[in-house]
Amino acid sequence: MVPRYPRLAVVLGSGLGGLANLVKDPLVIPAGNIPRYPVPTAVGHEGQVIIGTIASKEVVVIRGRSHLYEGLSAEEATMPLRLVKQLGAHSVVITSSAGGMGVPPGTILFITDHLRVGPGPCLGVQGCRQPYDGQWRRRARRAANALGIQSACGTIVWTQGPSYETKAEIRFFMRCGARAVGMSTIPEALEARRLGMRVLGLAVITNAAAGLGPAPLSHEDVLACGAQMTTVMEKLLPAIFQAARG
Repeated sequence: MVPRYPRLAVVLGSGLGGLANLVKDPLVIPAGNIPRYPVPTAVGHEGQVIIGTIASKEVVVIRGRSHLYEGLSAEEATMPLRLVKQLGAHSVVITSSAGGMGVPPGTILFITDHLRVGPGPCLGVQGCRQPYDGQWRRRARRAANALGIQSACGTIVWTQGPSYETKAEIRFFMRCGARAVGMSTIPEALEARRLGMRVLGLAVITNAAAGLGPAPLSHEDVLACGAQMTTVMEKLLPAIFQAARG
C-alpha cells in the first residue's frame, strides 16, 4: 500500500456525511477499529476515518463526531483531532449544522469567534484569543462568493446539549452578538489550536434557532437540511482546501 501523508483534515457534522464521497481513492477505517476512538452514537454520524484526496490534496476526513452530551469527557471527544495531527494534518476544517440567529437557513457561516455556555469543560490553549484562522477564512469566503454561495461571518455559541435552547437563551445570545448556535465545533477547535493546527470553522445554517422559526426544532429536520446543503458544500469544500495553502 502506498503511504498516505494527509496535510489537511475535515470534520463532517450532522447531515454532511455525504461529503465523504468527494474523497478519491479512499481508505476507509471504521471508528470501532481504532483503539480509544470515540464511536459516535448520535443519529447521522457514521463513525469513520477516511484517508484519500480531495482536489488533489491529501486529506483525512472525520465522518461523524462524538459530542460531550454522549457522556464523553472533552479529552475523549476530541481524540480524533489528536489522531489527524499524528497522521500529519496541520490544518483542519471543522463543519457543523447550526441554528441561525438572523442568518437564514441555507447560509454558510464562516466562524470568526465563539461563546461557550454550560458546565461542559474544554481542552485547548488557555487564553486563546484567535481560535480561527483569519487569512484562511477570508480566502475561503472569497471562494464562496466566486461560486455564488450564500455566506456570512460571525460568532457561534456552543451549548453542550442534547436539548435545544430555550427562547430566552436565544434572545440572550442574540444580544451578545452571536449569529448561530450549535452543540459541537468549539471543543474541537480549541484542541486543534492547542495542537498547533490552523482552524477554519464553518457552520451550515440548517434552521432558525429556537423560537425564531414557525415550527419546533427536530434533529430529523436538521439532518434533512444538512443533506440538502451537501450539494453546495461539494462545490465549496474543494475550493476551501485549495485556499488553505501550505
